[in-house]
Amino acid sequence: MNELRIIKPIYFPRIDLNYSITDKDGKVISEAKDVKLKDMGFMDRMKTGRDEAYYYDKRLITDWFEDELLPSLNLGE
Repeated sequence: MNELRIIKPIYFPRIDLNYSITDKDGKVISEAKDVKLKDMGFMDRMKTGRDEAYYYDKRLITDWFEDELLPSLNLGE
């Protein structure tokens, strides 16, 4: 327990990423470069679940995946 992470509103979670999603044959279904995710209001949202490492960062990625990426894939069609 020698590591310490300071959580303050000015240190909001942010992630820059590139991604590529392929089907089982290797065909690219979706991809993007320089996707910028941030949650400037992360401390205003209710924190659910247990205290775990990188909780806010994981929530940022999960919310983006569920709200933005997954609906855009049109997997049911």
